Amino acid sequence: MPAENPRPRPEDAAEEHQRFLAWEEEMLAAVAALEAHGTTVVLSTHDVDLAWRWADEVALVVDHVVHQGEVTDALTDGALVEAARLRPPWSVQLLREMGIEPAAAGWPRTPADVAVALASSHSSQDSRVTR
Repeated sequence: MPAENPRPRPEDAAEEHQRFLAWEEEMLAAVAALEAHGTTVVLSTHDVDLAWRWADEVALVVDHVVHQGEVTDALTDGALVEAARLRPPWSVQLLREMGIEPAAAGWPRTPADVAVALASSHSSQDSRVTR
């Protein structure tokens, strides 16, 4: 009698995501160690959030043409990102949905940076309301 395939549990997905995040942190630490020793690192990925968080420059390919530039310029150019069949980084989307331009918030590139930008925006809104 064949073994039953158990249904995936939501906790399994959460655990898998935590393992992925831990792996990503290990990979970024290894890359940082290489850079600290003067090694230039080139990383190929379709993960715009990883590129946003780590890269100084990115290259996007659109219709066989390579568009290279600073990560903050390239990945916030909606037309370019869409033409490359990508999406903007989550932090850029979130900030813009909340009416905050990433440049005005100091280009937050990590979750901690985004939290600081949101807290700063919230406290500046509070001070305007209480005046």
